[in-house]
Amino acid sequence: MSGDPGETRIARAVRHELLMLPYYGVFDDLAFNVEGDTVTLEGAVVKPVLKTDAERAMQHIEGVERVVNNIQVLPPSPLDD
Repeated sequence: MSGDPGETRIARAVRHELLMLPYYGVFDDLAFNVEGDTVTLEGAVVKPVLKTDAERAMQHIEGVERVVNNIQVLPPSPLDD
């Protein structure tokens, strides 16, 4: 992320949207990068719905034209049953 004020505004909005996701929990690890009008999402999540919700939330941020979703969905733990 450069010092562009537009990217700084987008980065603040992205951070806010990620923190407000309803299924975001302590076992999820989300990160992002903003380059111009592109947001790249990275990390790993436990629930597949969180991956799609994160991408969908980014598409509603003013100034974001493209979202690259590199979030990995973790396999279920054997203890989850």
